[in-house]
Amino acid sequence: MNRFRLFAVLFLIIFMSSCSGQNQEYNYNNVTSEQGIGELKELLSNADVPAEDIDNIIYFIAIYSKGDYAINHLRGDWAKATITKDIYNYTTAIDLFTNNEFEDLNCRRAALIIFNSFITTTTTLIETENIKEEYQFYGGYKYESEYLKYAALFASFPLDESVADSVKNNWRSKDVVFTGDKIQLVSLWGKTKTEIENIHCGILINNDENIYFFEKTDPILPYQLSIFQSTDDLKKYLLSRTNEFNDMTVFVDNEAL
Repeated sequence: MNRFRLFAVLFLIIFMSSCSGQNQEYNYNNVTSEQGIGELKELLSNADVPAEDIDNIIYFIAIYSKGDYAINHLRGDWAKATITKDIYNYTTAIDLFTNNEFEDLNCRRAALIIFNSFITTTTTLIETENIKEEYQFYGGYKYESEYLKYAALFASFPLDESVADSVKNNWRSKDVVFTGDKIQLVSLWGKTKTEIENIHCGILINNDENIYFFEKTDPILPYQLSIFQSTDDLKKYLLSRTNEFNDMTVFVDNEAL
C-alpha cells in the first residue's frame, strides 16, 4: 500500500507539472497599431539596429497591417496567450490573402532584414537553388552579400550527427560569425530522413530584464512581438510549433538551448 501511495504521489506531481507547462502564458503584440510599431522601433533602435534596417522591416509590417486579416482578426494591443497553443487561423488568413494579395515575408527574411548587420560569413557560393528561390520570392533580391548570409544561415544540408552538432559544424564550415551584443538570432532546426532543415527563426532582444522575441510567425500569418519570462519558455514555445521533425533543437546565435 505504501508503495502504491508513493507511485500515486509521483504520478500526481508529474501530471501537475505537465499541466502547468501546458498552461504557461506569455504576452504578445501583433504590431499592427502605431503604438505597437513605435515600441518595436524603440526596441530595435536600443539594440543598435541600423535605422535603414528598422525602416525596411517597418515597411513590410505596415503593408501587412493594411491587409484584411490584420484589420478584421488581429488586435493592436498586448494580449496573453498559452505557450503551447496556436492563436491564428491559417485558413482564414490565406483565404483573405488570396482575395487581396500583398508583398509578404517569411520568418527567415524578416529576421535577416533586422539581423543583417550582426552576422558575417566568408562564403561566396551556395549551391542550393531552392534557398535562392525562397530568398527572391520573399522580399525580392537585394544584395548578393545579403543573399549569401541568408543561404549560409538557413540552407538545408545533409544529415550528419545530432542536429546541434550538425548546425554548428555547418555554420563553422561557412565561417558564420554572430556579432550582436544586445540582439541575437533565434533559430529552430530539425531533421528529416535525409537532411537538416531550418524550421523557424526570429530575433531575441534583452531589454529591461525582459526577453523580447520578434518573428514573422509564418508566410501569410502575422508579425509578432512577444515577451517571455525565460529562454526556457521561449524554447517551449518554439518546440510546440510542429511535430513533423526529429531531434528539434533551438539555437540562440550559435549556441543550442
